[in-house]
Amino acid sequence: MDSLTQLTLGAAVGEAVAGKKLGNKAMLWGALAGTIPDLDVISNFWMNDIEAMAFHRGFTHSIFFSVVFPGILALFTTWLYGKKPHASKAYVRFWQKVWIVIGSLMITATGFLVITSFNAFTLQVFVVFGGLGGFWIWRSFKQENSDFEEISYLRWYVLFFLAFATHIMIDAFTTYGTQIFQPFDNLRVTTSNISVVDPLYTVPLFFCLILASFYNRRRKLRWRWNWAGLIISSFYMLLTFINKSHIDSLFENRLNEMGIEAHQSMTNPTIFNNILWHGVAELDTAYVESYYSLFDEKTPFEELRILPKNRHLIESSQCDKSENLDVLRWFSDGFYNFKIEDGQLYYNDLRFGTIWLDELNKPDRQVFYFRIEDNCNAHEIRDTEDMGELFTVLIKRIMGE
Repeated sequence: MDSLTQLTLGAAVGEAVAGKKLGNKAMLWGALAGTIPDLDVISNFWMNDIEAMAFHRGFTHSIFFSVVFPGILALFTTWLYGKKPHASKAYVRFWQKVWIVIGSLMITATGFLVITSFNAFTLQVFVVFGGLGGFWIWRSFKQENSDFEEISYLRWYVLFFLAFATHIMIDAFTTYGTQIFQPFDNLRVTTSNISVVDPLYTVPLFFCLILASFYNRRRKLRWRWNWAGLIISSFYMLLTFINKSHIDSLFENRLNEMGIEAHQSMTNPTIFNNILWHGVAELDTAYVESYYSLFDEKTPFEELRILPKNRHLIESSQCDKSENLDVLRWFSDGFYNFKIEDGQLYYNDLRFGTIWLDELNKPDRQVFYFRIEDNCNAHEIRDTEDMGELFTVLIKRIMGE
C-alpha cells in the first residue's frame, strides 16, 4: 500500500510491542521498519521501467527477508539501547544529535529529489518518513529525553519482524501483488481486496497513533489509543474481504447471465475506496470489462465493454519473444492486450482498469500501460494531466452517477 499507510502501521506495531519501554522511540523504530521494504524503489535510479517493476515488491517483501533481516536490526538496536559503562548525558546527547542530523539530511535530500524527479510518487516514502520521523524524534526528546528501559534482543526482533510481516501482508492484499516467496519463487500473491490507497484504512490508524504519541509511555490511554487504531483498521480490512467476496459473486453471476464462459476473471477496487469495483474476464479472443458501485441502482456490472486481445499485433514482431514482453506478461498474470495508437504499439495491463472509467468519451487508456519501442524496450506511460478532472470523474462514478 502507500508509504504513509505502511509507515503508520509500522509505528503502531512498534508502539504495541515496545511502547511501554521506549515511548515514542518505539513508534520511530516501527515506522522505520515499516518503511524499509519499500526502499526497493531506489532501483528506479539504475533500472529501466520493466526491471524496476519486476524488482519492486520482490525480495524485500518476502517471508525470507522478514524473518532474517529483523535479526540484523535487532543486534544493532540491542547494542544502541543496551546499558553502557559510560552512558553519560553527553553520550545520550550525542546520539540525539546524530539522529537529528540524519533526519535533516534525509528531509533536505529527498525534498530536492522530489522537486527534480519526474517520478516523484516513488520518492514520497522518503519525504513522509523524514517528516513524520522528525516529528516523532522531536516528541521523543522533548517528552522523555533519555528515559527508557532496556529491552531484550527478542523483543527487538519481534518488533521488526511484525513491522516487516504486516507490511508484506497488506501489500499482498492489493492488486499489484507481492513476491512473498522470493528468492525461491517469483510468484506474485494477491487477493485484490483493497486499493493501494484507501483513506478509510489509514486515517483512523494515523489519527489514533498521533493521539497516543502525546501521552507518557506509562499511561494506559496511550496503549488504548494505539490499539483502538489497530483494531479499527483491522476490522475495516476484514470488511474489505467480505465485500470482495460479495463483488466476486455479483461479477460471476453477471457473466453467467450473459452466457459468458471466461477462462479467468478477477475484480478489484478502484483507487481511494472500496465502493467502486472493476471487473475483467478473459475470453478466447477478447476480454470483457465493467464497473460496479455499491451505490449503483442498475444491474451490477450491467455495461460490459469488449477489449480485443490483439495478439496478432505482437506475434509477427521480433518483440514477441523479448525479455521485456515476458516480464510484462508475468506481471499482468494473463490480463493484457495490445493496441495501436498514432502508429505506436502499446501494451495494456487490464487488471487495474481504465483511467477515465469510460467517461467523457476519452480514448481507451488503462492505468498501467506501456509503449513498445522498435528495439523492444517498454516504457511505462504515466498520465499526470487533468488530475482534477480525473478525480471528479472518480467521485461521480463512486456515487453511482
